[in-house]
Amino acid sequence: MNTSKDRKAYLKQKKKEHRQKNRTISISFPNSIASQMEKEAQKHRLKLAAYIKQCVAAQREKEYLLPNVEEAQQIEMLLRNYGNNINQIARQCNRSEIPPAPAMQQVYTLLRKLETELNDLFRRPRDLIEYTKEALEENPRYVAPLLHVLSTYIKALCS
Repeated sequence: MNTSKDRKAYLKQKKKEHRQKNRTISISFPNSIASQMEKEAQKHRLKLAAYIKQCVAAQREKEYLLPNVEEAQQIEMLLRNYGNNINQIARQCNRSEIPPAPAMQQVYTLLRKLETELNDLFRRPRDLIEYTKEALEENPRYVAPLLHVLSTYIKALCS
């Protein structure tokens, strides 16, 4: 019973700290825009609030592109499979009463760290300018068409 009171006190303290560091802002969108944003958030497997925070942060900093969702999901699935394989090996070691080797624990820790870093990487929007530079370095044949599009756009702006 004492642990329940301790937990409540701990949670109350954490909520208080959160309220001191963060501020809640309420915003309204037309239904059509809200629906689009919800679909985009689901596509990137984010909660709506997290998606909106990323969009706002990206807009404040620079123009960004979100990563390819299918690629991100494929890599995440592979990483989960690696983690599952390691868990199966650990269970097998435990069943045969052989303690998991320290190396096994280290591999598991490194894979979890890799999964977290990749998740962060794929959830963070990409810088449009850097992305364009990389794409042009990989595909120089797109430079001329891009220059044509840009010059047409600039002429239209100046007219």
